[in-house]
Amino acid sequence: MWRWDQGRLAYFQFDNLKALAHLALRHNLKTVDKGAARAETGLPFPPDDYPQLWRNYSRVVKLTLLVHEEGDRAVPTNVARLLAQEGGVTVDEYFHFLARTFTDPSPALTGWSPSAGQRYPLAFALRYGLAKLATRAVDKFPLSEVLSAYRTSGFRATEPYDAFVSLTRSLSSGPSIRKVQRSRQARESLKVISQISYVHYDNRVLSLALDKRDARALFDRLHPIEGQVERTAEDELRRVAALIADRQVAEVPDQQNTIVSEELASGFKEGGKVRKMHMAVERNSKLREAYFEANPTSICDACQVNADERFPWTSRMLDLHHLLPLSSGTRVESSKTVFSDLVPLCPTCHRGVHRYYDSWLKECNRSDFADIDEARQVYDTAKQNIRRTIDFQRGA
Repeated sequence: MWRWDQGRLAYFQFDNLKALAHLALRHNLKTVDKGAARAETGLPFPPDDYPQLWRNYSRVVKLTLLVHEEGDRAVPTNVARLLAQEGGVTVDEYFHFLARTFTDPSPALTGWSPSAGQRYPLAFALRYGLAKLATRAVDKFPLSEVLSAYRTSGFRATEPYDAFVSLTRSLSSGPSIRKVQRSRQARESLKVISQISYVHYDNRVLSLALDKRDARALFDRLHPIEGQVERTAEDELRRVAALIADRQVAEVPDQQNTIVSEELASGFKEGGKVRKMHMAVERNSKLREAYFEANPTSICDACQVNADERFPWTSRMLDLHHLLPLSSGTRVESSKTVFSDLVPLCPTCHRGVHRYYDSWLKECNRSDFADIDEARQVYDTAKQNIRRTIDFQRGA
């Protein structure tokens, strides 16, 4: 099974990668000490046995294409520059790019050689799930299933749609999938890419919240990005990371059949990729279903209306609002997608919050929030304004 970096899931979260990208642009990550890194990123970087970050976290920053080595320097890549740029790349653009370029074996890890047969396991996982959804309307699959499919098929992920369709059928109609041994690292990598807006992760199962037609279109878009392999691992990392400069490589098609009436329903006055990213996360039907199953509330977090009492003829009128920066996806822990970054809002308050975001970003001449803390602060201010308006109207 393919290798990854085990036990560092928190450092692969999109907003933490953005913090690491900023760090890579300001410091040489091969020599920066953990104290400085902690102060600038807010990340803990255990253990304390080794003072330098590189000793424990070099695999994180190389697997994610933030740096490549040149002698005694960790040189930041085009990927790091885009991640550090406000609104430079969305979570979908970044993780789709990573999936399309990550190879087994990887030049970020030992054992790579330019003559090794390159396979693309993360692209394989996404294409496998998309093919299964597009043809059979099956929108979820256990991690063990995709790991078994990868191991037994020998696919590189470059195979055509019909080949993937046949593979999904042969696995589903055959004997039970055998347990895949020594797969923890591979499973962890699949948790990382489940930050993508239309993916939901829960208890070793990936679910795809997409219309079948959008799944088919995405399958065609998510083919591996190949090219002339360099002679050394570091040169190969540099070459692959440079490909993101081609904006067509990083672009992700709109989910036209999954997300409808974007502008009207969202409340945003303006479009743009970061706002579309935000809406895609909030309209992930699998995420919504899982959230309200775990948190069966009918109270709007802003105006405090009880939606079930106001609209007794229906249920779950509330929307989900995503509290992280607009370009971010959901975060993933060891066993599930994180719910603490979500709050329930009635549709009116939800549109109002998005309008407030528009005004705030325009006034600040910004395209997105700088980080998690700023996004939460702006949301809290919007919520307070809503409550003050309600109190005034009631004569409180």
